[in-house]
Amino acid sequence: MDEKIAFVFSGGASLGSQEIGMLKAIIEYGITADFVVGTSVGALNATYYAYNPSLNGAQKLEEIWKSITSNDIFPFSALKSVKRIVKGSNYLIDPSGLEKLLLEVIPCKNLDNTKIPVHVVASDILTGEEVVFSSGEVVQKLLASAAIPMIYPPVKIGSHILVDGGVLNNTPISTAIRFGATKVIVFPTGYTCDRREVPSNLIEMVLTSYSYMQHQKLATDIELYKDKVNLKIIPPLCPVKVSPNDFSNSEELIKRTYESTQKWLKMGNLESNIVPKLMKFHNHSDEMEEM
Repeated sequence: MDEKIAFVFSGGASLGSQEIGMLKAIIEYGITADFVVGTSVGALNATYYAYNPSLNGAQKLEEIWKSITSNDIFPFSALKSVKRIVKGSNYLIDPSGLEKLLLEVIPCKNLDNTKIPVHVVASDILTGEEVVFSSGEVVQKLLASAAIPMIYPPVKIGSHILVDGGVLNNTPISTAIRFGATKVIVFPTGYTCDRREVPSNLIEMVLTSYSYMQHQKLATDIELYKDKVNLKIIPPLCPVKVSPNDFSNSEELIKRTYESTQKWLKMGNLESNIVPKLMKFHNHSDEMEEM
């Protein structure tokens, strides 16, 4: 049976920039995907790659990431957020900035127009079910996949009221298997393992807590699916000081991850039969004390 390769892109807000470094290294290594699956910011990366699955496409995506600011994605106003809460809203931030960005940078209007299939994962807040989009208009589906609860409003598509796919399946390995993958290469975003201070605002607190839950879920999924598919996990960066709401360090994260993924590939990890592992929860506070 021919091997069917899926790239799976995790959500992770600003830490999603790491996926671009991983992607560049994988493409240069000569690996291409038969289809891609993504959640939240990983859905954006997956869709762009599916439209242009080449090194040139990854380089263009890198330039997009370098241009994104935190204000584009999380234009937080305490006054406006308080007003929304008082009025009974279920979110803090108007997603119009994110929608504008998607309209500007996503080169296809429809998921059917990509060169390889792409599957975008969201979560139905009414039923608790995973909803996967593989066709149709693209921007609203990406907005739904990235609608982080409490931060962005849910998105209505058809009969579904949708929030971030990461609520149920931030690294959708199971979805890739369901669509026929025999080899799954995971592009994880990790978490801020070198955090020295308590998150300074509500957005950062939500995203930080979210990243811990998602990292733990991925560790569980690896154990669940490691014997059901040829599973490869590209290591996320460590240490990482960048918070998931801070987009000012994308260039550095891309460069570091590109270099670390190159080393990982040169060591033969993509061909290895060793069961993949994910880094355990840790911090680097002891290192600071020793300096």
